[in-house]
Amino acid sequence: MSIISFILVQVAEKKLPGSILNSGPVWKTISIRNRVGSYLRRRCISCSGVRLQFFDHRCIHETIPEFRDLNPTLENLAGFLFRNMKKTLNEMRASAQLTRLRLSEGQKTWVDILVEEAKEILFLTRSYSLQAVHRHHNPDLSWEENLSLYNKCSALHGHEYTIEVTVEGAVDIQTGLVMSRGEMDETVRKNIIEPYGLTYLNDLMGNTSGEVLTEKWSEILRGVWGSLFSYLVVRETRKNSFVEADRGVSAALLLS
Repeated sequence: MSIISFILVQVAEKKLPGSILNSGPVWKTISIRNRVGSYLRRRCISCSGVRLQFFDHRCIHETIPEFRDLNPTLENLAGFLFRNMKKTLNEMRASAQLTRLRLSEGQKTWVDILVEEAKEILFLTRSYSLQAVHRHHNPDLSWEENLSLYNKCSALHGHEYTIEVTVEGAVDIQTGLVMSRGEMDETVRKNIIEPYGLTYLNDLMGNTSGEVLTEKWSEILRGVWGSLFSYLVVRETRKNSFVEADRGVSAALLLS
């Protein structure tokens, strides 16, 4: 049985002409975390008939008519919630648009539906852990210069990296998946975890900064999956997260 532990919703609302709030940006964004939040739970969810209690400890095949012939995967559940919330929100406030929904299955897997240029894009993300040691060191600099440039990171130290791998694409009609979890896990294990885990990273690559690791691992997975690969987030510490300055900047939630 899957446990849906987290729903995030973003709503963009266009300011009406003549409003006292009409100066500044045209759109405002409302982020609602932790089980949708009171606004959408009271107004959007209950009005659309997608009440959360309908899902809780229920067999979705029997509870929701749409899923009697539809595989209740995380991707399909997210799409169902997005469509119903979008419809209800539009009926409630014509000026408001649903711009993002995240549905998480535990802490390791989640689906985002993001609206970009009026197009709905579905992202599937899996989170992995990798332990390794390294140091920031430029061999052309003296010990004192390295210490001044990299501070304490110039000394040998280790991290338990969190690597969030995201693919994007259409949901397969037969399986209800963008990509099988087994395929994602095996690809990441074979190409990232085993070659780089429990190693001294400086032996494998010259520069081991979070920026370089993110670019390197993204390049590897893009070479395997092609256009299915979307972006990769590397979380080095609670304060340091990295993502490529392309798709990931608009899609990733670095502080989530």
